[in-house]
Amino acid sequence: MNPATAQQLIDLNRRFYQAFGGAFAATRRRLQPGAARAIACRPNCGNWLDLGCGSGEVARHLAKLGFSGSYTGLDFSPTLLEEARQGWPSPSGAFSPNFRLADLTAPGWAERLPPAGFDVILCLAALHHLPGRELRLALLRGARALLKTGGVFIHSEWQFQH
Repeated sequence: MNPATAQQLIDLNRRFYQAFGGAFAATRRRLQPGAARAIACRPNCGNWLDLGCGSGEVARHLAKLGFSGSYTGLDFSPTLLEEARQGWPSPSGAFSPNFRLADLTAPGWAERLPPAGFDVILCLAALHHLPGRELRLALLRGARALLKTGGVFIHSEWQFQH
């Protein structure tokens, strides 16, 4: 993909979530059934990374399941991260998710995280927001570098035609 076109699409995506992030989050107060099933098949512990965590629904779902591991959610949208951080008990609670600002289209985003540090990496309904093959491959390579040996990468994409 032409780099200028990719940048235009990235900028459009940023403007959308800046302007409509709160309203968008209000429409996403549940986890998609397939994602919930995939998560339920994993151990309820370990180090989890959620790429494109949005408003934090995965973390809320894990809390309902009694998750006892560590969770880091990354997203580029301050608006969605603000939504994700709302309603959690103090860090002394049994489960305290960590939500961090990160631009998955920026080179080196994965370098700020521990290499081979995650048992499970999720990328739910986020990969399609990265325009072009190069950016998607860079995200997948970054995720691979962060995944422990024997770890699991779970992803889903929207089916725009259905």
